[in-house]
Amino acid sequence: MLSKLTLDEVKAHAEKALELHPHSEPIDLYKLFYQAYMGPSHMLKDKDKVAELIYQEADNMNRAYLPVIQELGDNYVRLSLSVLGFVTMKESKILAEWMLESCIDDSGAKDEFHRLWLSWIPLLQELLPADEKLWNETLTLAEQGVIPSHSTLFHTHYDPHYRVVNIKLKPYYNFFFGEDK
Repeated sequence: MLSKLTLDEVKAHAEKALELHPHSEPIDLYKLFYQAYMGPSHMLKDKDKVAELIYQEADNMNRAYLPVIQELGDNYVRLSLSVLGFVTMKESKILAEWMLESCIDDSGAKDEFHRLWLSWIPLLQELLPADEKLWNETLTLAEQGVIPSHSTLFHTHYDPHYRVVNIKLKPYYNFFFGEDK
């Protein structure tokens, strides 16, 4: 399910993201809104491989990534791998299933996101003044329908270890955050 954000919601999510991660560049906002709109649909679809990558990444984390849950809109969140605590392959596989269940049929969605991104840029530029070159890089990515890694600046200040999931898939949410946790 594609996440539909109003301009006011775009502004609110951008302000919150910049409050959480003030050392961000335009590419980081682009990534945030791409994930808010498309969810994890750009990801690998092999559950076992996804689970193995989650397991390895969580096992090698040097510090917690916060927040544990970052809302991306009305459907998707960034779920910190810190939620896994002592990581097991079982938890990694359940998170991989959650990610794959969160994927959408993105045919045509990338063009729609490109159109939306173009309409959001003036507002986002007010919130995050940056070199025009950095904003132009996001235009190229949007035209190609590509999702990048976070900026070097972001990686320097934060240790991003998360996965994007649909928060409305309650059985998965309950596994990680239910009363028995």
